[in-house]
Amino acid sequence: MRNFDYDSIFFYKLILENVVGVMVVDTEARIVYVNDKYANFLGIKANDVVGRRVREIVPTTRLDIIVKTGVAEYADTSIVKGKKVICNRIPLEVDGKLIGAVTMIFTEKIGDDFEFVNTLTQKLKGELEYYKREVKLLQGAKYNLNSIIGQSPANKNLKKLIKQVAATGSTVLIEGDTGTGKELVAHAIHQESDRRHHPLVRINCAAIPHELLESELFGYTEGAFTGASKKGKVGKLEIANRGSILLDEINEMPLSLQVKLLRVIQEKEIDKIGSEKPIPVDVRVISSTNQPLEDLVNKQSFREDLYYRLSVVVIKIPPLRERKEDIPLLIDHFIRKLNNTLGLNISGIDNGTVDLLLQYNWPGNARELENAIERAMNTCIKGRLDISHFSWLASRLDFVDSIGDYCLKDEIVESETKAIRNALQICKGNKTRAAKLLGINRVTLYKKLKKFSLQCYPVQK
Repeated sequence: MRNFDYDSIFFYKLILENVVGVMVVDTEARIVYVNDKYANFLGIKANDVVGRRVREIVPTTRLDIIVKTGVAEYADTSIVKGKKVICNRIPLEVDGKLIGAVTMIFTEKIGDDFEFVNTLTQKLKGELEYYKREVKLLQGAKYNLNSIIGQSPANKNLKKLIKQVAATGSTVLIEGDTGTGKELVAHAIHQESDRRHHPLVRINCAAIPHELLESELFGYTEGAFTGASKKGKVGKLEIANRGSILLDEINEMPLSLQVKLLRVIQEKEIDKIGSEKPIPVDVRVISSTNQPLEDLVNKQSFREDLYYRLSVVVIKIPPLRERKEDIPLLIDHFIRKLNNTLGLNISGIDNGTVDLLLQYNWPGNARELENAIERAMNTCIKGRLDISHFSWLASRLDFVDSIGDYCLKDEIVESETKAIRNALQICKGNKTRAAKLLGINRVTLYKKLKKFSLQCYPVQK
């Protein structure tokens, strides 16, 4: 018997020739190797196809896609030569650089247990998709540290603190005005922690009636009360086991439930409604509030002992007015995001318009800014946003802070009159066509002509 050199090409080729069908392509999707089992199945000679594009030989292949995306595909069924095959397609990398891709196929011709494998594969794929959906619903972590947009010193300090806090299992209290992104911070803490592979469950304490909040949090047993489900109910705290729970607007939690939550944090166990046996849970509690809990403690509307348990780490999110240097980045982010969700193609925003928007304090913070950008984009449809797309904001807020020798309202008037003049000139004085070009009706155009005392161009034939 030959003593094999385990580092030799001969040894590796011997393995490839004796396993399932194998084909390898380079980064241009050209075939560099195909083993005899696959070649025989295709009815070709291996040496004849080396160097040719893989789709010329196997039209239904996805290897060319794998070398573009670098994403592996496992247990995929495909039709090759009129027969069903099961494929694994895997990108090949050396030192982190993509050099090609390999497919390994299992066919009726290559193995006797094809139907068994095919049935098992389909079953596993179905179960995999089911569990993917369930995990996505349960984990609920949609955001990460990169979702927190901004490069201001305040934002950098916030991200640094999130990373530090995420490494521990301590309770976290997030304080901030409405619209500052408290939920983003909670998600980022979970995603940066070693609990990220387990659920992040969110519950809004203000959105659920007080009488139902207890069953949502703790669950209940079969027949625990009149109208209870016969199957009982698993509470959010139990679902979040080994993960994290975000108690949004914790300031709205009734005092009666605060006692039970305190027990969860102290004893690490929950008491289902109707059960006498406690259930152990390992859950990190992250809570958020738009009102300082310390003030509520002083008013005796929040338990002092629970406050101290929740506020082991306190993260205060600065309002947008204190980090205005983040506004241009947020605007760009919202335009890209809304282009995708609204199906628009807004290319950007004028620098002068950004400068004007920077003068406003945005009491609704990033959420108000996003709403303003969305409204402006709906009036723009394509091209770039300019100050005319924010005229509604100026009139609603009566924003007349001077900037140099002009104010926002003056800028809007100048922008609108310029647009109307250009439209009339392009349409040779035809007001019907000009109104259509401007995206307004003729009555509105006449009102603006009168309001701005614009000269009407004679209609040219």
